[in-house]
Amino acid sequence: MLEKLQKSKTIIKKERAITLITLVITIILLIILAGVAINLAVGQNGLFKRAKEAKLSMQEATVKEIIQNIILEMQIDKLEKGGNLTLNQVAENLIIKDSNITLEEYTEEETQLKGTYNLNGEEYNFIINEKLEVEIIGKAEEKKVNIQEITWENGKAQVTLTSKEQGTIEYKDSDGTWKTFDNETKLENETTLTVRVKLPTGEITKEEQIEIRDKIKPTEFEIEVATNQIQSKAVTITLKSEPQDNETGLKEGYTYIAETNGSKIEKTNITGTTYKLTGLEPETNYTVYVIAYDNAGNYRESNKIKITTSVTAPPTIIGSSSTHIIHNLDEGEYNYTWEEIAEMAKIISTDNRNTITDTTIEVKIDIDGEIYILGVGDYKSVTYDGIAKQVRILGFNHDVLENGLNYNDGIEHTYAGISFEFLNLIIEDKVNDSNTNVNGWGKTILREKINREDTINKINIGNKIKKVAKEYNIGNYSKTNSICSDKLWLLACSEIWETYMDYTGWRGCYTNEGKQYAYYRFIGIKKLTDISNATIKNSSGLSAKYYWLRSPVWKYNNQFCTIRNSDGAITCEYSSNNAGVYPGFCL
Repeated sequence: MLEKLQKSKTIIKKERAITLITLVITIILLIILAGVAINLAVGQNGLFKRAKEAKLSMQEATVKEIIQNIILEMQIDKLEKGGNLTLNQVAENLIIKDSNITLEEYTEEETQLKGTYNLNGEEYNFIINEKLEVEIIGKAEEKKVNIQEITWENGKAQVTLTSKEQGTIEYKDSDGTWKTFDNETKLENETTLTVRVKLPTGEITKEEQIEIRDKIKPTEFEIEVATNQIQSKAVTITLKSEPQDNETGLKEGYTYIAETNGSKIEKTNITGTTYKLTGLEPETNYTVYVIAYDNAGNYRESNKIKITTSVTAPPTIIGSSSTHIIHNLDEGEYNYTWEEIAEMAKIISTDNRNTITDTTIEVKIDIDGEIYILGVGDYKSVTYDGIAKQVRILGFNHDVLENGLNYNDGIEHTYAGISFEFLNLIIEDKVNDSNTNVNGWGKTILREKINREDTINKINIGNKIKKVAKEYNIGNYSKTNSICSDKLWLLACSEIWETYMDYTGWRGCYTNEGKQYAYYRFIGIKKLTDISNATIKNSSGLSAKYYWLRSPVWKYNNQFCTIRNSDGAITCEYSSNNAGVYPGFCL
């Protein structure tokens, strides 16, 4: 019996041992299974991670679909208007279509457009390529502070900032102190704010940069070109509609452009809605358009129009007149360039006094369908040594050219087309070193001085001035004239007054040194004793009371004629004294 009990006890011990081993193994297996389950959930390829990735993929797909649908809408709209949507047009309109979009800087030369999209407070980076395909390239770095809204008024931005953190948005002031941001604050364009969030716990988030900038281009606008406004060397462009800018405002002045074969003719800062763009070549294809800028530097191009310039028509003198209203050739419809005036001078010279003579008061010329009007007394600005001066027209086809081929058109010309005189002082100087008028103007040191190349080159149109023959009395009581050739010259008594000598006194010159200019005849100056405001010049910079003429005084051999600038009367002055120099010249 005892043996049986001992055997039973041994069996029970063995069974207990087996049970314990089984329990240990079971626990180990359970631990292993739990580890596997946890690893499946949170491991490198765990369920949580995959769920997170699936959510990200879904959100990226949503962003892509939103942007692609906006582009599709723009494509349909463009096709309905008969055009194709470009990447540049997408860049211009995308942020207008959806305020959740922020774009990076973009220029027309770039082949892709980069930006971010805010989906439920989370930023996603995207790229749009030239085929207008959208690619999402990941989630943007999360910011604590974001711009919710920007409104513009009088060129300043009112910004509303939001924070994902429950706290107070602060910004760093110019003095380096942190202040609470006020959404009512008006900010200048191109302001960069350094911001952070102060949490209720007292913790501070890291500093971030917020850029406030007007990135919206002016609104679309159109131009038009009438067929009859296309000439051989010019085209007139008109704004059919005008752009607007509701942010920082439009910059004053448009840029007008004509492009052909890689070259560009560009005129900037042009005010007004119609402009004649010159400098084009005849029988050439051009693309013309206009650019409008806003004050932030954003710009919008108008529609582009293709034109072909016409064949050059020969210029035609269509008339002359004995009456004229004097114009400022720097203003309005008479705002001619010196290149245009030089071209008109050549045309007038070609006429060779058939229609335009030295008594003509006004000239009308048709150049490529454009009517140009010039008349005696018309005045325009030049510069001498960098300083602005005014000159006026004295007459047409008056002065004889030294070299008839100086217009470089293969035609022998006789007369310089247009004669001018300075209305402002260029220098104040003496005629001779000593008090003598012997040998007359042709041998004076003043003539030599003002005809030096360095003097001519101080005039901004010096390369256009023609050398002409000028008669002069040889002085020393002589009644004999001689001739010299000058680019710059002083007027003679006979070129101003019809009667150039006063036999009852000392004034004037013995001889006729050239016919009276049409301008002085037009305003009615006749006798030497006539006093007229027309002979009074601008006295700025003139310390002497007089300015020089080239005529020797008939009664003396040591003086030249002068005009008293206070009243325009004829006087005289010793040759070695200083007086004003207001020369004439020809184109």
